[in-house]
Amino acid sequence: MSVSPSAQTSLHTTTVNIFKAATLLVPQIIANYDDETRHNKVAATWTDQEGYRTTYGVEFRAVHNSERIAIDKGNRQPDGSFVYVAPNGNVHTCTLERFMAIAKMQAEQAMHQEQRKQPHAPHTYASGEPNDPEVQYVNVTAN
Repeated sequence: MSVSPSAQTSLHTTTVNIFKAATLLVPQIIANYDDETRHNKVAATWTDQEGYRTTYGVEFRAVHNSERIAIDKGNRQPDGSFVYVAPNGNVHTCTLERFMAIAKMQAEQAMHQEQRKQPHAPHTYASGEPNDPEVQYVNVTAN
């Protein structure tokens, strides 16, 4: 059974039209990273019959802030905070409040570490007294 040339053309045209219709329904999906804005983008683009495109997408940015990098490499700001701008443009910050909290925590850790090194040394309280001023000490002797 042979197919006439006009039937072949009609079949080809029908197939092309089906694919064109499918491209109207199925979007082109893209996912990329823009180095300049440092944004990731995921989008779907539909192209209509006249060639106009409609895009729906989401852009998001990965953020990395290290207080350690800000303090170690950054510059102290007039408000007491630290700021460091990395070569890739990423900004690391540490507020004065966080800097003070970190310094206090490190001082406490150093004190505890020193106490672990000398467990039998007399303990000194925050007031500087060898005995806790909040506790009343009583000498008791047995006969």
